[in-house]
Amino acid sequence: MNKNIVQLKAGTTLQNGKYTIEGVCGQGGFGITYKGIQRDLGVNVAIKEFFVNELCFRDATTNTVGITSPSKEHLVDNLRQKFRKEANGLFKLRHKNIVRTIDFFKENDTIYYVMDYINGPSLGKYLKTTAGGVLPEDKAFEFFLQLCDALSYI
Repeated sequence: MNKNIVQLKAGTTLQNGKYTIEGVCGQGGFGITYKGIQRDLGVNVAIKEFFVNELCFRDATTNTVGITSPSKEHLVDNLRQKFRKEANGLFKLRHKNIVRTIDFFKENDTIYYVMDYINGPSLGKYLKTTAGGVLPEDKAFEFFLQLCDALSYI
């Protein structure tokens, strides 16, 4: 078993070819988010995979995700349940300022959820393009109103 890869490679397919991984968008506490394509519709999607870097490993041959130590199994199971709860909660939300979750599945001994892909930079990357890393007041207010609208909906 070759354990030296973390992320799925570009070109990897999931759900019997329904989704194809195109690259990595980012990695956080619960997992890895990929840019992918939903092949039947030809649309870009974001695919979030449960993969806690410090606690999980990936078999490079099969893409199967395992736990680094049997003593960590209970912790990983608890985190997996939180990830599932996150996906379930997001799936129920339908609002213009909240990314829509459209699918959930199990594969490679882990779980995934699929969201609409939003093309553009993260807020952090956007701030790096502004003068001094600061948003102009009118732009900050616009973002603030969108956030308040989403929070009010939730």
